[in-house]
Amino acid sequence: MDVSEPPWPTPAECYLAPLAPVTHISISDSAREASAGPEDTARIVATVADSLMAAGALPISSTLLRDFPASGPG
Repeated sequence: MDVSEPPWPTPAECYLAPLAPVTHISISDSAREASAGPEDTARIVATVADSLMAAGALPISSTLLRDFPASGPG
């Protein structure tokens, strides 16, 4: 029996994948607006990934943990 990793992404990887390349986000309501640039979004993605790994939902062998060319500060 083969006990290697499955050939498909985990649910945590599916959740993290669309967040990883984000470099800017703005959230607003009728009174205020908040925005995050590349450094902030990179920190947010790293925190989410750390949390998913700590919970055992994201394998440390995930390809999402490698550098994304458009993510993070310079």
